[in-house]
Amino acid sequence: VVVFVGSTEADDCEGYDRDGLDLPTAQDALVDAIARVTRDLVVVVQSGGPVAMPWVHDVPAILQMHLAGEAGGAACADVLVGDAEPGGRLAETYPLSVDVVPSAASFGVDGARQAVYAEKWRVGYRHFSAPGFGQDVLFPFGHGLSYAAFSYEDLSVEAGAGPLEPVVSFTLANVGARAGSDVVQLYVRALNPPKPRPFVELRRFSKIVLRPGERRSVSWTLDRRCFARFDAAADDWRVDAGAYELRVGASAAEPKLAARVTIAPPELAKTVTIREPASRGGP
Repeated sequence: VVVFVGSTEADDCEGYDRDGLDLPTAQDALVDAIARVTRDLVVVVQSGGPVAMPWVHDVPAILQMHLAGEAGGAACADVLVGDAEPGGRLAETYPLSVDVVPSAASFGVDGARQAVYAEKWRVGYRHFSAPGFGQDVLFPFGHGLSYAAFSYEDLSVEAGAGPLEPVVSFTLANVGARAGSDVVQLYVRALNPPKPRPFVELRRFSKIVLRPGERRSVSWTLDRRCFARFDAAADDWRVDAGAYELRVGASAAEPKLAARVTIAPPELAKTVTIREPASRGGP
C-alpha cells in the first residue's frame, strides 16, 4: 500500500511563516488506520519543509519527495520499484513537533504570522545537534537512506599548503549488494570556544556514487572560514586558538569518524590526534 500525504498550499508559502508542522488531521488519521491493518505500507510525503509524523514508528518506509513538480510521479515510481535510489539528503532538521523549535517561543509576538529570529544562530541543526536536544529530533539535518550500504574508514588529517588549510581524508566503501550513493559530510566543532557558537557546523560535503564492493578515498581541503566565527564587535570573521574536532559522517547527528586538531597562533599544529569514531549524538 502506498499512501500519499502532504502539506497544503496555505502551508507552503513564501509570503509568511508557518505556524505549525502538522499535516491535515485527516491525513494523519488515514495513515494511522492503514498502519493498524498492514505492515506493507509506504508513506510518500510531499511538502516544502518539515512536517510532524506522529505515525513514524508504525510505518516501515517513508519517502520524502518534497515538491517534485510535474515529473515527480515518474520519479517517485522509479524509486519505489528500485529503478532509482532515493539519493537525496535532508537540508533541514525535522523536529518532533513545533513546540521544540527555538523560534516557537517568539513566533507571532507582534501579532503577525512571522518569526522574529530571536533565537539568533540557534537555528536547525546548529541548535538540535547540541547535547540535550537530540531527543527532540525526528530526522536530523543531512539524513537520508540509500538502497546500498556504506562504511567509513581510515580517517587522516594532514597539514596543507597554508597554516589553516588541513587536508581531511577518509575511505568510503560500498558494502551493499547494489550500486548507490552517499552524501558524506564534514562538521567542525570548537571544543572550548571563548564565545557561544553552534555545537557543530557543516563545512564540507560530497556526493559519492559507488558500485558494490567499490572503495574510494574522499578528501577535503579546509580553510580559515571552516574554523571561524563572526565577531560582531570587530565586524569580521575570527579564528580562536584552541582545539577543534573534525567529524565525518552521514548527518549532523551521525558522526562516523572524528579527529582533533589544535590551532595555536599563528599556525595549525602539525601533530594531529586521531580518536575512535564518535558515538551517535555524543558530546
